[in-house]
Amino acid sequence: MPDNRLLIITGEKSGLDAVLPAIEKLGDTELKSIRLIAPDYSNTREIIRSNITIPSINNLEFTKNILLDYSGVLIKIIKYIQQEQITDILFVDNPDFNLLIARLLYRKVRMYYYIIPQVWAWREYRVKYLKRYFQKLFVIFPFEVDLLKRFGIQSRFVGHPVFERTIEGIDPKEIRKNLKISGKKRVISLFPGSRENVLKRHYQLFEDIALLLSEKLPDFKIVFSDIRNHHRGKRGKIIYTDAPSLHLLKISDFSIISSGSTTMEATFSNIPFIGIYKPDILTYTTARFLLRIDTTIMPNILLGERFIPEIVGPYLTHNDVLDKIINLIDNQSQLNIIRKKLQAVSNMFNGLSTSDIMSQEIRKILN
Repeated sequence: MPDNRLLIITGEKSGLDAVLPAIEKLGDTELKSIRLIAPDYSNTREIIRSNITIPSINNLEFTKNILLDYSGVLIKIIKYIQQEQITDILFVDNPDFNLLIARLLYRKVRMYYYIIPQVWAWREYRVKYLKRYFQKLFVIFPFEVDLLKRFGIQSRFVGHPVFERTIEGIDPKEIRKNLKISGKKRVISLFPGSRENVLKRHYQLFEDIALLLSEKLPDFKIVFSDIRNHHRGKRGKIIYTDAPSLHLLKISDFSIISSGSTTMEATFSNIPFIGIYKPDILTYTTARFLLRIDTTIMPNILLGERFIPEIVGPYLTHNDVLDKIINLIDNQSQLNIIRKKLQAVSNMFNGLSTSDIMSQEIRKILN
């Protein structure tokens, strides 16, 4: 039986998806010393479940008061840590919530962080919290190691959790069969987002783009990712589906993506795409002053050049983006350049099994 008792806290489904493969590689004896606090327990082993569910932060704008909305959960977590005699905590992503807990528990337990806040993009002051509160940081982008080293912080690059999922056996023929798309038909996929607050701003814009593309590009099948089943009835020749994004990317020739981890899924799947993001006016105005980067598309950041086109604005309409999308789809030489550069980004992650590395690190924490 391990000497220590570990609590893993992840407030978003993406964070849960990132850490679960590592947990699944642990033995039953190790799992008895682990507890999990998450927004959803449907795919988790019962042995590690706590009695606390974190309401998804996806539905909150960053301007909302996190402390007020989550005060009840915070109190439950602190009591649970005492009750379960937790000695160590592994935080996963979700920095607004997790850094607040870390501040409250400083020097009471040992703490670790997997998928750190993006201090290289904005809110660099959080570096001092990372240095003060945490025994070790596990980062998913290679440049983060050198960045943290400049502040005297040691970290380990563990690879990207999405990379492992993209190399799993997914049969494109089966996906096409399920969606009733012939093997020769080219596919454009659209991903308006998964977070409710993002979908509210993107869904109509992306649907308008999809409808126009289905009219202007009849040689393509237009597939629309509708994971929350917002659509009621069929419009035009669009295929609406709640299939996993990786499955849709497997059959895509080109993609239109709002933001988030889907950009990395497209990168590792080597699918050219364009980034479209429609923030609310407050977020857009604030970000122009606070952001320390000139692109929010992760492969652009990793390669240090804006090779993936990106269109951002609070008042975007289909008229602002449609011609740019069609021109790019028609430009095969440009698409080939994008594929080559996406492969260069993927090569940064080759040979790394994030779940293997993180399961090893969890074992070290337990012992």
